[in-house]
Amino acid sequence: ARLRHLANEAQLRSRRLRRRTIGGLARMREDSAWLTLPDGYRVFAHVHSPAGEERLPGVLLIPGLAGEGTSFDRLSALISADEVAALGCVCVHFDPPGLGRSWGLYDFGGESSRAATLAALEFLSRIPRVTETLGVVAISLGVAPGVHVVAEHGERLGVDWLLDWEGPCDRRVITSFGT
Repeated sequence: ARLRHLANEAQLRSRRLRRRTIGGLARMREDSAWLTLPDGYRVFAHVHSPAGEERLPGVLLIPGLAGEGTSFDRLSALISADEVAALGCVCVHFDPPGLGRSWGLYDFGGESSRAATLAALEFLSRIPRVTETLGVVAISLGVAPGVHVVAEHGERLGVDWLLDWEGPCDRRVITSFGT
């Protein structure tokens, strides 16, 4: 209910509490939202946080090449959203346009992916429970839209750090899908 008054580009879909012990935390909260991009595409976003009302830092997870953000829902992922939340953070991940539940065409980290990354980061920054401390974790080629958005909008949104997890090595690797 607290997130319902967020920016009108986000429409809350569901809210539920799950009972799972991760890092000593017994209850995790999950929320989902639809973010509307300037081109009209709708992007599915998912919020994970520890139960409670205390203010926490925010972390945005960006999936890699042709990856769905919902992959962060699995504990078998490189990093799961619940693991990040269990560290005491509000964690948001999203399905890039054309992937998972999101509308549109996938553009391999191009303009539409950057717009979705910016929308997700703005959404995270507006969650009342999130402090002014924001971070971004970009997996593999998710670093392309991640770095662009943080460079262009990070200061305005208060992004403190960006972690490039397995990003491309050089221009030959990034253009040959050899990551």
